[in-house]
Amino acid sequence: MMMMMRMMKVVVVLVLAGVPVVQAQATDPCDGLNQKKCGKKEECTFSKFFNECYLIVGIDSVIRDGSGNAASGELCTTGGGQYNTAGGKDDTYNVVGGGQSNQCFGDKNTIAGGRANTNAAASFNTISGNTISGGFSNNIYQPSSFTNTGKEASFSVITGGGKNFIEGADITISGGKNNQVTAGGSGDTVTGGFGNLIAYSNPAQDCVITGGSANSAVKQGSVVAGGSLNLASGTNSLALGQNAAAIWDHSMVVNLIEGSSLTSTEEGEFLVNAESFYFQIGNGNGNGNGGIDSTTITKTNIQNLRTALEEEE
Repeated sequence: MMMMMRMMKVVVVLVLAGVPVVQAQATDPCDGLNQKKCGKKEECTFSKFFNECYLIVGIDSVIRDGSGNAASGELCTTGGGQYNTAGGKDDTYNVVGGGQSNQCFGDKNTIAGGRANTNAAASFNTISGNTISGGFSNNIYQPSSFTNTGKEASFSVITGGGKNFIEGADITISGGKNNQVTAGGSGDTVTGGFGNLIAYSNPAQDCVITGGSANSAVKQGSVVAGGSLNLASGTNSLALGQNAAAIWDHSMVVNLIEGSSLTSTEEGEFLVNAESFYFQIGNGNGNGNGGIDSTTITKTNIQNLRTALEEEE
Protein backbone atom coordinates (compact mmCIF):
# COMPACT_ATOMS: atom_id res chain seq x y z
CA MET A 1 0.00 0.00 0.00
CA MET A 2 2.80 2.40 0.94
CA MET A 3 4.59 1.56 -2.29
CA MET A 4 1.45 2.35 -4.29
CA MET A 5 1.00 5.73 -2.56
CA ARG A 6 4.64 6.65 -3.28
CA MET A 7 4.17 5.76 -6.95
CA MET A 8 1.02 7.94 -7.09
CA LYS A 9 2.96 10.89 -5.63
CA VAL A 10 5.68 10.44 -8.24
CA VAL A 11 3.09 10.39 -11.02
CA VAL A 12 1.44 13.56 -9.68
CA VAL A 13 4.79 15.32 -9.51
CA LEU A 14 5.63 14.26 -13.06
CA VAL A 15 2.25 15.45 -14.36
CA LEU A 16 2.58 18.78 -12.62
CA ALA A 17 6.10 19.18 -13.99
CA GLY A 18 4.71 18.89 -17.51
CA VAL A 19 2.23 21.76 -17.07
CA PRO A 20 3.56 25.04 -18.55
CA VAL A 21 4.00 27.83 -16.04
CA VAL A 22 2.54 31.21 -17.08
CA GLN A 23 4.37 34.09 -15.45
CA ALA A 24 2.95 37.58 -15.09
CA GLN A 25 4.55 40.05 -17.48
CA ALA A 26 7.14 42.22 -15.81
CA THR A 27 6.41 45.93 -15.46
CA ASP A 28 7.95 48.04 -18.21
CA PRO A 29 11.05 49.53 -16.53
CA CYS A 30 10.89 52.60 -18.80
CA ASP A 31 7.22 53.47 -18.35
CA GLY A 32 6.61 56.88 -16.79
CA LEU A 33 10.26 57.92 -16.50
CA ASN A 34 11.24 61.48 -17.31
CA GLN A 35 14.15 62.22 -19.64
CA LYS A 36 16.74 62.38 -16.86
CA LYS A 37 15.70 59.13 -15.20
CA CYS A 38 15.25 57.44 -18.58
CA GLY A 39 18.86 58.25 -19.46
CA LYS A 40 20.07 56.32 -16.44
CA LYS A 41 18.46 53.08 -17.64
CA GLU A 42 20.61 51.11 -20.07
CA GLU A 43 17.58 49.37 -21.59
CA CYS A 44 15.60 52.61 -22.13
CA THR A 45 15.58 55.45 -24.65
CA PHE A 46 13.77 58.78 -24.44
CA SER A 47 11.69 59.92 -27.41
CA LYS A 48 11.59 63.71 -27.65
CA PHE A 49 9.04 63.27 -30.42
CA PHE A 50 6.42 61.91 -28.00
CA ASN A 51 8.04 63.01 -24.72
CA GLU A 52 8.08 59.44 -23.42
CA CYS A 53 10.57 56.85 -22.24
CA TYR A 54 10.60 53.56 -24.20
CA LEU A 55 12.42 50.28 -24.19
CA ILE A 56 15.27 50.42 -26.70
CA VAL A 57 14.30 46.99 -28.02
CA GLY A 58 10.65 46.02 -27.86
CA ILE A 59 9.00 42.59 -27.91
CA ASP A 60 10.51 40.40 -30.66
CA SER A 61 12.21 43.45 -32.20
CA VAL A 62 15.74 43.69 -33.60
CA ILE A 63 18.53 46.25 -33.92
CA ARG A 64 21.08 44.91 -36.37
CA ASP A 65 23.88 47.46 -36.13
CA GLY A 66 24.75 51.14 -35.80
CA SER A 67 24.63 53.42 -32.76
CA GLY A 68 21.93 55.21 -30.82
CA ASN A 69 19.22 53.21 -32.59
CA ALA A 70 15.97 51.90 -31.14
CA ALA A 71 13.31 49.38 -32.19
CA SER A 72 10.87 50.10 -29.41
CA GLY A 73 7.74 48.64 -30.95
CA GLU A 74 6.72 45.01 -31.24
CA LEU A 75 8.19 43.03 -34.18
CA CYS A 76 10.07 46.12 -35.39
CA THR A 77 13.53 46.33 -37.00
CA THR A 78 16.26 48.95 -37.24
CA GLY A 79 18.89 47.77 -39.70
CA GLY A 80 21.67 50.21 -38.93
CA GLY A 81 22.70 53.83 -39.13
CA GLN A 82 22.50 56.25 -36.25
CA TYR A 83 19.74 57.60 -33.99
CA ASN A 84 16.97 55.83 -35.88
CA THR A 85 13.75 54.63 -34.20
CA ALA A 86 11.40 51.90 -35.44
CA GLY A 87 8.16 52.08 -33.47
CA GLY A 88 6.97 53.42 -30.15
CA LYS A 89 5.94 51.18 -27.29
CA ASP A 90 2.46 50.50 -28.74
CA ASP A 91 3.53 50.18 -32.40
CA THR A 92 4.06 47.08 -34.57
CA TYR A 93 5.87 45.91 -37.72
CA ASN A 94 7.86 49.08 -38.46
CA VAL A 95 11.21 49.10 -40.25
CA VAL A 96 14.02 51.63 -40.56
CA GLY A 97 16.68 50.34 -42.93
CA GLY A 98 19.40 52.79 -42.03
CA GLY A 99 20.43 56.41 -42.40
CA GLN A 100 20.32 58.91 -39.57
CA SER A 101 17.64 60.35 -37.27
CA ASN A 102 14.73 58.65 -39.01
CA GLN A 103 11.58 58.16 -36.90
CA CYS A 104 9.06 55.51 -37.96
CA PHE A 105 5.96 55.16 -35.76
CA GLY A 106 2.53 53.60 -36.23
CA ASP A 107 1.80 50.24 -37.84
CA LYS A 108 3.50 48.54 -40.83
CA ASN A 109 5.45 51.62 -41.93
CA THR A 110 8.89 51.73 -43.57
CA ILE A 111 11.70 54.25 -43.90
CA ALA A 112 14.39 52.77 -46.09
CA GLY A 113 17.08 55.32 -45.31
CA GLY A 114 18.02 58.95 -45.69
CA ARG A 115 18.11 61.51 -42.92
CA ALA A 116 15.52 63.05 -40.58
CA ASN A 117 12.52 61.43 -42.26
CA THR A 118 9.39 60.83 -40.18
CA ASN A 119 6.24 58.68 -40.16
CA ALA A 120 4.16 59.83 -37.21
CA ALA A 121 0.66 60.40 -35.84
CA ALA A 122 -1.05 61.91 -32.84
CA SER A 123 -2.38 58.45 -32.01
CA PHE A 124 -0.29 55.47 -33.04
CA ASN A 125 -2.99 53.40 -34.73
CA THR A 126 -3.93 56.06 -37.30
CA ILE A 127 -0.85 55.84 -39.49
CA SER A 128 -0.15 52.61 -41.36
CA GLY A 129 1.27 51.12 -44.53
CA ASN A 130 3.36 54.16 -45.49
CA THR A 131 6.81 54.24 -47.09
CA ILE A 132 9.54 56.86 -47.27
CA SER A 133 12.27 55.57 -49.56
CA GLY A 134 14.94 58.07 -48.60
CA GLY A 135 15.92 61.69 -49.00
CA PHE A 136 15.89 64.15 -46.12
CA SER A 137 13.29 65.76 -43.88
CA ASN A 138 10.38 64.05 -45.64
CA ASN A 139 7.28 63.59 -43.49
CA ILE A 140 4.05 61.58 -43.53
CA TYR A 141 1.58 62.60 -40.84
CA GLN A 142 -1.94 61.83 -39.70
CA PRO A 143 -4.40 64.55 -40.85
CA SER A 144 -4.64 67.30 -38.26
CA SER A 145 -7.72 67.30 -36.07
CA PHE A 146 -8.91 70.65 -37.45
CA THR A 147 -9.50 69.13 -40.89
CA ASN A 148 -12.18 66.84 -39.42
CA THR A 149 -11.77 64.33 -42.25
CA GLY A 150 -11.70 61.15 -40.19
CA LYS A 151 -9.02 59.83 -42.55
CA GLU A 152 -5.98 57.91 -41.47
CA ALA A 153 -2.53 58.61 -42.85
CA SER A 154 -2.24 55.31 -44.69
CA PHE A 155 -0.70 53.74 -47.79
CA SER A 156 1.15 56.85 -48.88
CA VAL A 157 4.64 57.09 -50.41
CA ILE A 158 7.44 59.62 -50.64
CA THR A 159 10.09 58.22 -52.96
CA GLY A 160 12.82 60.70 -52.07
CA GLY A 161 13.79 64.32 -52.40
CA GLY A 162 13.72 66.72 -49.48
CA LYS A 163 11.25 68.48 -47.19
CA ASN A 164 8.22 66.88 -48.83
CA PHE A 165 5.08 66.53 -46.71
CA ILE A 166 2.01 64.28 -46.84
CA GLU A 167 -1.06 64.55 -44.63
CA GLY A 168 -3.66 62.05 -45.83
CA ALA A 169 -4.21 58.61 -47.41
CA ASP A 170 -3.20 56.91 -50.68
CA ILE A 171 -0.95 59.81 -51.70
CA THR A 172 2.30 59.84 -53.69
CA ILE A 173 5.09 62.41 -53.89
CA SER A 174 7.71 61.18 -56.34
CA GLY A 175 10.61 63.33 -55.18
CA GLY A 176 11.48 66.96 -55.64
CA LYS A 177 11.63 69.43 -52.79
CA ASN A 178 9.12 71.31 -50.62
CA ASN A 179 6.13 69.60 -52.21
CA GLN A 180 3.05 69.21 -49.99
CA VAL A 181 -0.24 67.34 -49.96
CA THR A 182 -2.15 68.55 -46.92
CA ALA A 183 -5.45 68.67 -45.03
CA GLY A 184 -6.48 65.06 -45.35
CA GLY A 185 -6.74 64.43 -49.07
CA SER A 186 -6.64 61.01 -50.74
CA GLY A 187 -5.59 59.59 -54.09
CA ASP A 188 -3.39 62.60 -54.92
CA THR A 189 -0.06 62.70 -56.76
CA VAL A 190 2.81 65.16 -57.09
CA THR A 191 5.38 63.76 -59.50
CA GLY A 192 8.20 66.06 -58.42
CA GLY A 193 9.30 69.63 -58.92
CA PHE A 194 9.61 72.35 -56.29
CA GLY A 195 7.16 74.01 -53.98
CA ASN A 196 4.02 72.41 -55.40
CA LEU A 197 0.89 72.19 -53.24
CA ILE A 198 -2.27 70.09 -53.16
CA ALA A 199 -4.50 71.41 -50.38
CA TYR A 200 -8.17 71.86 -49.59
CA SER A 201 -10.54 74.16 -47.81
CA ASN A 202 -12.85 71.13 -47.93
CA PRO A 203 -11.16 67.74 -48.35
CA ALA A 204 -11.06 66.54 -51.94
CA GLN A 205 -9.19 63.81 -53.77
CA ASP A 206 -7.68 62.60 -57.02
CA CYS A 207 -5.67 65.75 -57.72
CA VAL A 208 -2.46 65.72 -59.76
CA ILE A 209 0.51 68.05 -60.23
CA THR A 210 2.99 66.73 -62.78
CA GLY A 211 6.03 68.66 -61.64
CA GLY A 212 7.08 72.23 -62.26
CA SER A 213 7.26 74.82 -59.52
CA ALA A 214 4.87 76.72 -57.26
CA ASN A 215 1.79 75.08 -58.73
CA SER A 216 -1.42 74.47 -56.75
CA ALA A 217 -4.37 72.10 -57.14
CA VAL A 218 -7.10 72.62 -54.58
CA LYS A 219 -10.37 71.00 -55.67
CA GLN A 220 -11.72 67.53 -56.50
CA GLY A 221 -10.06 66.11 -59.63
CA SER A 222 -8.04 69.26 -60.36
CA VAL A 223 -4.85 68.94 -62.42
CA VAL A 224 -1.81 71.12 -63.09
CA ALA A 225 0.23 69.71 -65.96
CA GLY A 226 3.58 71.18 -65.03
CA GLY A 227 4.84 74.68 -65.69
CA SER A 228 5.00 77.29 -62.97
CA LEU A 229 2.70 79.44 -60.84
CA ASN A 230 -0.41 77.68 -62.12
CA LEU A 231 -3.64 77.17 -60.15
CA ALA A 232 -6.40 74.60 -60.64
CA SER A 233 -9.08 75.48 -58.08
CA GLY A 234 -12.24 74.39 -59.89
CA THR A 235 -13.67 70.87 -59.70
CA ASN A 236 -12.18 68.77 -62.53
CA SER A 237 -10.24 71.80 -63.78
CA LEU A 238 -6.93 71.84 -65.67
CA ALA A 239 -4.20 74.48 -65.78
CA LEU A 240 -0.86 74.44 -67.59
CA GLY A 241 1.83 76.74 -68.89
CA GLN A 242 2.66 79.73 -66.71
CA ASN A 243 0.41 81.87 -64.50
CA ALA A 244 -2.68 80.00 -65.67
CA ALA A 245 -5.64 79.90 -63.26
CA ALA A 246 -8.54 77.49 -63.83
CA ILE A 247 -10.76 78.79 -61.04
CA TRP A 248 -14.13 77.67 -62.41
CA ASP A 249 -15.42 74.09 -62.32
CA HIS A 250 -14.70 72.02 -65.46
CA SER A 251 -12.56 74.81 -66.94
CA MET A 252 -9.24 74.43 -68.76
CA VAL A 253 -6.72 77.27 -68.97
CA VAL A 254 -3.54 77.15 -71.06
CA ASN A 255 -1.21 80.14 -70.94
CA LEU A 256 1.76 79.89 -73.30
CA ILE A 257 2.79 83.56 -73.28
CA GLU A 258 5.72 84.25 -70.99
CA GLY A 259 5.23 87.17 -68.62
CA SER A 260 1.44 87.17 -68.91
CA SER A 261 -1.36 85.64 -66.84
CA LEU A 262 -4.68 84.05 -67.76
CA THR A 263 -7.76 83.21 -65.65
CA SER A 264 -10.95 81.36 -66.51
CA THR A 265 -14.15 83.45 -66.53
CA GLU A 266 -16.96 80.88 -66.44
CA GLU A 267 -17.76 77.22 -65.83
CA GLY A 268 -16.83 74.77 -68.58
CA GLU A 269 -14.58 77.25 -70.40
CA PHE A 270 -11.57 76.27 -72.53
CA LEU A 271 -9.27 79.29 -72.54
CA VAL A 272 -5.93 79.46 -74.37
CA ASN A 273 -3.38 82.25 -74.67
CA ALA A 274 -0.81 81.74 -77.45
CA GLU A 275 1.00 83.65 -80.22
CA SER A 276 -0.86 81.68 -82.90
CA PHE A 277 -3.40 78.88 -83.33
CA TYR A 278 -3.05 76.19 -85.98
CA PHE A 279 -6.17 74.18 -86.89
CA GLN A 280 -6.02 71.03 -89.01
CA ILE A 281 -8.59 68.52 -90.18
CA GLY A 282 -7.29 65.10 -91.21
CA ASN A 283 -3.83 65.33 -92.79
CA GLY A 284 -4.28 69.00 -93.65
CA ASN A 285 -3.65 68.44 -97.38
CA GLY A 286 -7.08 69.49 -98.60
CA ASN A 287 -10.01 67.40 -99.69
CA GLY A 288 -8.89 66.96 -103.29
CA ASN A 289 -11.28 69.63 -104.55
CA GLY A 290 -9.26 72.66 -103.67
CA GLY A 291 -10.63 72.80 -100.11
CA ILE A 292 -8.54 73.95 -97.17
CA ASP A 293 -8.17 71.50 -94.29
CA SER A 294 -5.79 73.56 -92.15
CA THR A 295 -5.18 77.18 -91.25
CA THR A 296 -3.24 79.34 -88.81
CA ILE A 297 -4.80 82.17 -86.87
CA THR A 298 -2.60 84.95 -85.53
CA LYS A 299 -3.22 88.45 -84.18
CA THR A 300 -2.86 89.81 -87.73
CA ASN A 301 -5.67 87.75 -89.27
CA ILE A 302 -7.97 86.97 -86.35
CA GLN A 303 -10.27 89.80 -87.45
CA ASN A 304 -11.00 87.80 -90.60
CA LEU A 305 -12.28 84.94 -88.39
CA ARG A 306 -14.42 87.33 -86.36
CA THR A 307 -15.91 88.78 -89.54
CA ALA A 308 -16.66 85.32 -90.90
CA LEU A 309 -18.35 84.27 -87.66
CA GLU A 310 -20.46 87.43 -87.61
CA GLU A 311 -21.56 86.78 -91.20
CA GLU A 312 -22.62 83.24 -90.20
CA GLU A 313 -24.84 84.74 -87.51
